[in-house]
Amino acid sequence: MKSGSSDKDSESQSSTTRETLNSENRRIREENRSRRNKLRIIGSPEGAEGSQPTLFTGTFFAELLGASKFPSSPETERAHRAPVPKPQPGAQPRPMLCRVLRFQVKEEILRLSRQQGQLLYKDSRVHIFPDLSAELRNRRNEFKSVKLKLHEAGLKFRMQYPARLIFSVDGSAHKFDSAPEASSFLNTTVLPALKAVPSTASELQV
Repeated sequence: MKSGSSDKDSESQSSTTRETLNSENRRIREENRSRRNKLRIIGSPEGAEGSQPTLFTGTFFAELLGASKFPSSPETERAHRAPVPKPQPGAQPRPMLCRVLRFQVKEEILRLSRQQGQLLYKDSRVHIFPDLSAELRNRRNEFKSVKLKLHEAGLKFRMQYPARLIFSVDGSAHKFDSAPEASSFLNTTVLPALKAVPSTASELQV
């Protein structure tokens, strides 16, 4: 009886946690809706944009990712440096924030940046990310250690908006909104099985 009661309590807690996360995801999704077309560029040399940052970002993406990948230079509605003090010479440049006119183009920029891997602009390494709220970035960062273990195990994974981790093992996709739950499943079920019976993770089909 005691064991059965314990199992029910555990299931109830898991259900409550999932409901809470689903509620938080709905709120975060709504709060980040206005950022849907925005990108954050890290590492672009300070001042490279001159006096026309909006015009600069369109040519920047084409030069960085390949002009042939775009029918025309990606159109941006507005762009600017993050509103923080200008760094001293030689210090890390401020992030560039830009709003791309078309959502599909923004997604293509992200896809190409992931596909290309290391990105260099004027001998500076740059990174391109969706411009997410600080709260959402923190939520996604909670999965950092899990993603590292997945990478080390050779498992394919991706983050689904707003903060859901998806990875595949032997053709089965597993989805987690909670980093602790993902970590527990990985450590107690997936990794031991991989060590016991070596196998190659299947490509995630989504």
